[in-house]
Amino acid sequence: MKKLFQLILGLDNDFERIFFVNEYKVLAGKKNRTIFSLLGILFLTFIAIGFAVGGVKKLRKNMDNPFTNWVELIVSNNSISDKSTKLIEKYNSPEASEKYMLDRSNGFCEFVLHIYQADFEIGMSFRDTLNRTVWGRTIESDESLFQKILEKDNLIWKARDFDPANNGFEADEIVVSDELMKQLKFGEVDSSFGNVLIYIDTNLVCLKIKAVVNRLPGISKFISSPALYNIATAKIDGSSACGELVNANNEHSNEFSFLLKNDNYQSMPFDSVCRVFFSGISFDKPASSDILIGGNQYVVKKLYFYPTEKPDSASLSSLSKLIGNGFVSCAFASIDTENDRCRAINYRDYHNLAFNFKRLNRVREFSKDIEKEFNIEI
Repeated sequence: MKKLFQLILGLDNDFERIFFVNEYKVLAGKKNRTIFSLLGILFLTFIAIGFAVGGVKKLRKNMDNPFTNWVELIVSNNSISDKSTKLIEKYNSPEASEKYMLDRSNGFCEFVLHIYQADFEIGMSFRDTLNRTVWGRTIESDESLFQKILEKDNLIWKARDFDPANNGFEADEIVVSDELMKQLKFGEVDSSFGNVLIYIDTNLVCLKIKAVVNRLPGISKFISSPALYNIATAKIDGSSACGELVNANNEHSNEFSFLLKNDNYQSMPFDSVCRVFFSGISFDKPASSDILIGGNQYVVKKLYFYPTEKPDSASLSSLSKLIGNGFVSCAFASIDTENDRCRAINYRDYHNLAFNFKRLNRVREFSKDIEKEFNIEI
């Protein structure tokens, strides 16, 4: 051990060697026990410093992380619901934002979608085929949390045209977790993901997958715009029902859509069958568009009827004859994204209020203020 230290320290002259030998004898103790104890203490000290530095870095990262640095207030009763507007207005003010280092205060809603697996079978009883009840939540396109979700270290795949900060987040678009994609039996993550199918009320509806990420807040497996929440849960905007934004096949519509498996569509005269079925009714030649669902190709056929010659309710109830004509198909609906109605959630409908902090060390002061001003304990 002594020779090893001499080599490491590079002792060249006699004085240095004599000084080292004398001092080493004092430090080493009997059979080098003391020196080994000192080396052990030094080793443990370095380990402790490493843990401390790592802990501080992790704490700082968590404190600056929008996934974790918010306080959620569950709007579980009317007393809090009645205060939602005032709470958001106060803590979004410049004074409160600066005092409590708040990034943003806003509300969101949690809801479920019935999403079909990639291996579903379309047909008359589409609600009985393979679908899962999935929890998700709303998010505003300009929230810092949204930008955090789409950061490179959390992002697996994103559509090239998806830029919610500048182009908004439409009612027929969702961001999903990788865990959900695996549960739905989708393949490897790539652009062939395309879309997923859901049902709203009695309608089969297509949603566009705009991004796949590793992690989403809380138990959510998808995030959506407030508009999709309003439509899926049949909220009211003014005097209008948000469910009316689903363009479905009904007697009040001039447009009828069907979803067909591409391989069946290629070999069967769908247009001819339509003309036989709707004999005597004038309509334009069916328009076709392709969609991808879990890497599988489907075709949407749209029939446009003249307002004075659209099918009556009796004909609509007989649409099963068209589906039963050898086609693997079903009635299909779409969401109207051009309409400006139902784009915002009413404050009274919020399930949660979220207060996003830039630094968590302001939470205690904030909790005292909200209890004093609104009699709400956090």
